[in-house]
Amino acid sequence: MGRFGRFLFAALAMLAIAAQPAFAQDEPGVSEVENPNVFLERPYLSPLSPFGKNVILEGQAAAHLYVVNQLTDPVWRREGGRKLAFPITINIVVRIYDDYSSPVRTPSFMVRPLYGQFFTLRRRADSFRLMEFALGLEHHSDGQTGCTFLGTMYDPVTDDCVVTDPDLYALRKANTLDGSFSTNFIPLHFGVRWGELDENALVRRQLSLEGKFEIHPQDFLKGGMSSDLAATYGQLMTGVGVEVEKRRLNKGVVRVQLYEQARFGPDKDNADWSGQLELAYMWYRIEMLGLFARVHWGNDYYNIRFQDTTTFASVGLVWDVGRLDQFVPQRRTRTP
Repeated sequence: MGRFGRFLFAALAMLAIAAQPAFAQDEPGVSEVENPNVFLERPYLSPLSPFGKNVILEGQAAAHLYVVNQLTDPVWRREGGRKLAFPITINIVVRIYDDYSSPVRTPSFMVRPLYGQFFTLRRRADSFRLMEFALGLEHHSDGQTGCTFLGTMYDPVTDDCVVTDPDLYALRKANTLDGSFSTNFIPLHFGVRWGELDENALVRRQLSLEGKFEIHPQDFLKGGMSSDLAATYGQLMTGVGVEVEKRRLNKGVVRVQLYEQARFGPDKDNADWSGQLELAYMWYRIEMLGLFARVHWGNDYYNIRFQDTTTFASVGLVWDVGRLDQFVPQRRTRTP
């Protein structure tokens, strides 16, 4: 199979994974969501980018499988109140590099087996406020078995990596070819969303604010973070984001998103800063498939490549599956 054939096969595979049915649509712009995904990752496919990374494809296949999802309750959507959701998330980010055999190197495997989302909805006839607090347990690794840093080599006797080049090891430069990256961490998330509704209780526009926090303890369960990785990657992360959306008639949604985070820790010398700005447009009639353009700065989000701080851009397709766009109309009270 030639390079183009491999690229086409990978693109179709990512499309098959990411393109999940989102809703059954009754009329243009009005959707009935089977399982609303609120404040969760979105699948995307980015051919020929990120630019400047020697990449021919990047994709994120984010699947959220629910043990409990109470956000489908129509009474709650009309009157408001408290509800719960417990999703199990399998999120895989891959890059196919423009090297010999076009390999997929160090993919990001992110599995969140425990995660509870606690929602409070306040409704009015023409608006809503949705608040969320979430807490869970997540694993992030790259599936590699090599030593994490250059200047070290695996020793089967000690079942650990030993230093073979002290000067190179002192630089703590990550092995981006087959270096092991693994951590178990506790994610915390807080989100609040204000929205304006039309006469059919469909979202016209909304503003979302979110705060994230991660705790990465050393040697936490099997696959937990090593002391060397903790001193370089950091054991704590805090991030903030803002997202603005507006419905364009009943055709689709335009979204602008800004996110910034800092990664630090007690044994880390300096904080690592990173963030991104994204513009996207999704169409209602084709399962909320859309186009996005993104600029990322600071440390790379791609596991073992976290030391790369080159600013880069990406463009591609995004699936905004499971949107909570449709609420239930309330009776409007007449004013004398």
